Amino acid sequence: MKVRLLIALSVSFVSQWAWAYPNGTPHYVTDVGPYCAACHASVQRETMRGMGAGMAEGELAVNKHLLPLKERREAYVDMSAEDAKRLLEHVQSVDRQTAVMLEAPESAADGRTIDVTAKFKGGAGPVVGLMLLDNNLRWESRSPAADGWLIQGAPKIVGSDGKVQTKFVDHRSKGLKKNLNYVMAEAPGTVTWSLRAPSEPGNYTLAVALLYGTEKSSDVGRGAVLPGVGRLPKGGFEGHSGRILFSEVKRVTVK
Repeated sequence: MKVRLLIALSVSFVSQWAWAYPNGTPHYVTDVGPYCAACHASVQRETMRGMGAGMAEGELAVNKHLLPLKERREAYVDMSAEDAKRLLEHVQSVDRQTAVMLEAPESAADGRTIDVTAKFKGGAGPVVGLMLLDNNLRWESRSPAADGWLIQGAPKIVGSDGKVQTKFVDHRSKGLKKNLNYVMAEAPGTVTWSLRAPSEPGNYTLAVALLYGTEKSSDVGRGAVLPGVGRLPKGGFEGHSGRILFSEVKRVTVK
């Protein structure tokens, strides 16, 4: 009886934890690394350099998500050929129209503050996740704080309407600092981080990772509604319809 109860509680906990991801991470108001996005498929092969070829290929969206959808396997087994084709074309269109770039100065004085800005668009909406990192490696990048940068204050999120979005950072508990490397934001828009440069001179790198979904903006890409969570994508958590897309790496020389 005790064993069965423990298993039931474990399954319940894991299910609630997993199902939350297709609708973003509104309760994870903290620093984040791309390793946390295991359910997301990678868009760029080069961000998995150093991994075994088989593992890297298995993480690519074309294999992790598009192939099961094209072949109507796994979560897509009950779809008609016509609907599966429509969803595949929609997902590929979302991927083509999604982009992220990072603007940063080429140099900074040690201990002085610079601004770096991520510009992003696309995703299946309504929100995307963005994290400022020290490089563009899927499994090895970290917060810039690991390299000596200090994020100064809350990231500034600005939507396409020019209005500042504070909903995500305001959700952080009272008394905690809001100098996060991760935010959720409405696309398209920008996120600006103010960084105090490391005290040690040298060459440093920065990059941004964008987390986004691909299916729910299509009428055939919407799955069941989970009470307390919301609408799931057709592929559900196991469908890997989420994406992780990195910006180009920016190099900043600290003098």
